Amino acid sequence: VQDALLVPANAVRGGQVFVLDNEVVRARPVKIGIQGRATVQIVDGLDEGARVVVNPPAGLASGGRVRLAHREPRLAGPHHRARLLASSATAR
Repeated sequence: VQDALLVPANAVRGGQVFVLDNEVVRARPVKIGIQGRATVQIVDGLDEGARVVVNPPAGLASGGRVRLAHREPRLAGPHHRARLLASSATAR
C-alpha cells in the first residue's frame, strides 16, 4: 500500500493509540487497516507527524503526564510514506 500511515504495532492497544502533546498523552481511537508484525496501518483517527506512545503502560490514561525515554527513527520504506514519530514514554 503506497502512502500508508504506519505506527509500531506495540503502539496500538484496544483500537486506540496514545498521542503525545508535550508531556501529556491523549487517547485517540483509530481505525486499523493492514496489520503486520512490526507495524500497523492507521486509516483514520491519526494525523501524519503525530508522536505516539510505544508500549503504553497498563495504567496510562488520557491526560496522564509522561516523560520521553528516547526517540525512535522515522518509519519509512520504498512502498509507503510513514512519517509518524514513535517515541517511548514512561508514566510519571
